[in-house]
Amino acid sequence: MATVLEAEWNTKLRELEEARAIEEQHNQSDQHQVSEEERTEMDGVPERFRPFWENPKTTVRQRKRAIRSSRRSCACKTKNHLPPKPEGC
Repeated sequence: MATVLEAEWNTKLRELEEARAIEEQHNQSDQHQVSEEERTEMDGVPERFRPFWENPKTTVRQRKRAIRSSRRSCACKTKNHLPPKPEGC
């Protein structure tokens, strides 16, 4: 009985290790290396955003919408794709 349980345990451990290895491969293949152009684009965002945010004519609603939009675009980015620049930037 103990031999059977040990064999099942070892089988499950191997399956777990295989699943972890597959997960790691998927995680590595999902990684996107940021190009110099993309890095430059991202570095410029705060400078373009600041005048909008600090403008006294910008309403709280507009600020909230901008935050939601930026969060959504970050979450929806796909490999090798940048969303278009906002109007007025």
